[in-house]
Amino acid sequence: MDKRWYVDIRCPGKSVVTIGLNEGEWAIGRLPDNRIAIEHSSVSRRHASLMVEGERIQLVDLGSRFGTWVGKRRLLPHEPVDVTSGSLLRFGGCVARLRAVPTPLSSQEGAEREGDEARERDEEQVGDPGLLTDAKPELSLTPRRRMPVRVARPVPLVDAPVSSWLDYLPVVYREGDFIGRFLKIFETLWEPMEWRQDHIDLYFDPRTAPSHFLLWLASWLDVTNDLVGDESANRLLLLEAIELYRWRGTAYGLSRILEILFHAKAGVRTPAPAEVEVTVSLPAGSSSSKEAVKAIVLRHIPAHVRLKLDIVEVGGA
Repeated sequence: MDKRWYVDIRCPGKSVVTIGLNEGEWAIGRLPDNRIAIEHSSVSRRHASLMVEGERIQLVDLGSRFGTWVGKRRLLPHEPVDVTSGSLLRFGGCVARLRAVPTPLSSQEGAEREGDEARERDEEQVGDPGLLTDAKPELSLTPRRRMPVRVARPVPLVDAPVSSWLDYLPVVYREGDFIGRFLKIFETLWEPMEWRQDHIDLYFDPRTAPSHFLLWLASWLDVTNDLVGDESANRLLLLEAIELYRWRGTAYGLSRILEILFHAKAGVRTPAPAEVEVTVSLPAGSSSSKEAVKAIVLRHIPAHVRLKLDIVEVGGA
């Protein structure tokens, strides 16, 4: 008897999705080019990987933000772990269960028939709300990844009565305090500059750059006109800008940038060639204007398509 592997995945607010796993590597992540694409904000772009080799299956975390879990154990990044049928997995806020369905190998026809029957049984179970009832995520996740607002911290000034640079001079220069007080003038001027040069990499990282640097960084990436969110949203947009360029003009690219900037959900349909219907759901009470949302949508859809845009507010306090 051989085994055919299946994984049942459920994210908050969505029904269970069942995927059959063939031999090979199955990348898991938020981006559509993963073999198992999970559209949820707690799932990283490249989150984890499943390696299927016959009756053996391994799970690897790829350095995800919210972690990959087997039961109550969080996996270390890039360390393969064997998992078995019935294992309860968690990718961020989404839960999954592995199943192995025995498949007879008496003949090719018998194997195909057994596989078809197994898939039919799986389809009947996809909508079963109790399939993963014992999987309760232990993390308290926000609907959207938030970037911390950088607090400006002035470089501490030299508060000693004399300059510390005296330590680099011969002892004869320490007989009086004049040289120490004189050098303190230059130390007070140059030490902040040297501190900045020693930490210059922090100024080029969207996570740590001063707020007034963000517009300058955006000009490097040509996303200046997209900085319409709050500071946290703008930092996240700069962090994902290169990745979003790969998906510009696609349903994923549009929905992701709306999620980053406005904490909005977007439904994208193409009812006919060169036509696109976009429904944007803004949280009730959002400070974002519909004009700003429309401007971003127009900037990120192909120029030749006809747009039908519907912006609605959902939820409430």
